[in-house]
Amino acid sequence: MADIERELCRIDQCHVFRVPPRTGAGGYRASEWGEQIKVVQLRVLEKGAMCMVALFDTTTQALYARCPVKEGAVERASDSTRYFVLRVPVQKDKHAFLGIAFKTRDEAFDFNVALSDHQKNIDREAKLAANESLFETGPTRDFRIAEGQKIHINIGGDSSRKKTRPKRGGGASLLGPPGGRGGGGG
Repeated sequence: MADIERELCRIDQCHVFRVPPRTGAGGYRASEWGEQIKVVQLRVLEKGAMCMVALFDTTTQALYARCPVKEGAVERASDSTRYFVLRVPVQKDKHAFLGIAFKTRDEAFDFNVALSDHQKNIDREAKLAANESLFETGPTRDFRIAEGQKIHINIGGDSSRKKTRPKRGGGASLLGPPGGRGGGGG
């Protein structure tokens, strides 16, 4: 069976920046990014266990860049919730870093949720594969009723025993006053 390609997220306008090399272990800072390169349409696509962030030209819809989502491929900027860095493969062992920015926090949130949804799908599939052996048990047992065998079921109990309910209304109460003491309860 062929895997179905699903679009987990689509952002119509996403800004792409050149990202300078990282200066320290503190992560990428969006405030240090240079000029904007392009405005693109961003899509997060999932096919089976693979996930990809694809950037498309807004006018021609041609593929501008793609980033397979792996460990360390997408990183949030350390100084903003709307900016991310993509590690885009260029050649076999070389890659480029592109900064992407969203207009609103909602778009950045949707992007982040799409990536985490993909990871949850992968984790769920791995868990199902690990637990598949629990469902494979020994030979099945035959619980069919043999020909001529009868089952007797009693529904509703014995009709000769009638339950009597105490009569309501007048009469003296058998319970004492509230509070457990005799006399006016106080």
